[in-house]
Amino acid sequence: MVDPHGVLPLCGAGKLHCSITPWGDVKPCAFLPDDPACIAGSVRERSLLEIWQNSPLFSAFRRLGNPICEACGDARCAGGCRVRVYAATGSLGGAPDPKCSRLAPAG
Repeated sequence: MVDPHGVLPLCGAGKLHCSITPWGDVKPCAFLPDDPACIAGSVRERSLLEIWQNSPLFSAFRRLGNPICEACGDARCAGGCRVRVYAATGSLGGAPDPKCSRLAPAG
């Protein structure tokens, strides 16, 4: 998926790739925990194509954004790593990547 600026986002989770666990659970990223909130569905119950196209979690990953990142102007980032956001906040969206160099305090 190429953004309107013609660049690929640094994080392709749910946009370019996904992960299937040995148990058949599908997640936007292999680094997400096996938390039910991070599982989009199971290939034991639905096809991967159906999960990819219709899962609310995958849809959310494709439209994640926040005002800080949208105002930044660095089209390459596209909000950074959602796994780091989840680890820091317990939520998949709404906050910028905590490792964002543009948010780091000047030192």
